[in-house]
Amino acid sequence: MRWEEGDLHGRHVRPGADVRGAIKWDPAVGRSRVRVRDCTCECMPVVYELCMAGGLSFIRKTTRVGVNVKVEEFTTRPNSRVHDLWNSLFDLPNKLVRFDSSGPQSDAEQHPTDDKG
Repeated sequence: MRWEEGDLHGRHVRPGADVRGAIKWDPAVGRSRVRVRDCTCECMPVVYELCMAGGLSFIRKTTRVGVNVKVEEFTTRPNSRVHDLWNSLFDLPNKLVRFDSSGPQSDAEQHPTDDKG
């Protein structure tokens, strides 16, 4: 297959990966230089980009609805946390992982159960 034939797509985010509230998105920050290291397919209304600026990583989320465009970011954090989130968009274990400024937390860590009898 050749790219020109239109049969090839980029990667798609796993369904439900960006469920409401699981990832804290912040308004996009203007930067003079950004390097896009990886991105998802642009055939979808939401496109994700793994970016680097100033030696730090962040994920940019662009949502397009008609002529409206909304750009948000999982703000700059240590590269390992950003890469964990990036990878979870494509292949997350069966448990929900929430991402915030302290890093990933499983659902059990977010909502501990009382095991006292």
